[in-house]
Amino acid sequence: CNLIGIGLCISARSVFAHPPQATIWTDIMKLLHKLLLVTAGTLAAAAIPGLVGIVQLNDASQTFARVIDVQVAHERQTLKLLSIFKVQVQEWKNTLLRGKDPAALQKHWAAFGAEEAKVQSSANALRDALPEGEARDLIGRFIQAHQAMGIAYRTGYGEFQGADFDARVGDAAVKGVDRSAADLLDQAAERISKDAAAAMAAAEATRVRAIGLSSSLLAVMT
Repeated sequence: CNLIGIGLCISARSVFAHPPQATIWTDIMKLLHKLLLVTAGTLAAAAIPGLVGIVQLNDASQTFARVIDVQVAHERQTLKLLSIFKVQVQEWKNTLLRGKDPAALQKHWAAFGAEEAKVQSSANALRDALPEGEARDLIGRFIQAHQAMGIAYRTGYGEFQGADFDARVGDAAVKGVDRSAADLLDQAAERISKDAAAAMAAAEATRVRAIGLSSSLLAVMT
């Protein structure tokens, strides 16, 4: 019996001193799992700054693109409005210069009215597109001044007809009536241009900050 007891004791010690093969592989797999977690965590930590930078750069790029699209559209609308306004004034001059010819009188006076309607339509569209602020207020004031200008031109046209189409009479009747509208339109164009430049500069500053933040985070993590 003693020999049997001694044999069992030796067998037990042998098992604990040399674990089964399955236990060794389990320990190895646990170690590998921990190493993978640590590695994944390190890679994620290193990647986060880059991802933050990419997101911010993407946002800044989209903002910059929107700013360009919107502001350039506003500037183009303003230039178009200026052009139509000048054509309208020129048609008034053509009316005076060629008014003694009935066909020419009808042609240029009708063209004056058509350009006037275009000015009003374009000005209203631009005002509605602009955000609240000085530029929008200036365009609103221009619309009112342009409407008053139209009334003055029609009064002058009546005097022009009554004076047997004497261009000097017609010119004197409307002298300076377009000055207020023209000044307001010039101010609005300048304000819109400055707003566009400021918005673009702000978008560019955001892009630069995004690059700086990403670089700083990467420097800290490496």
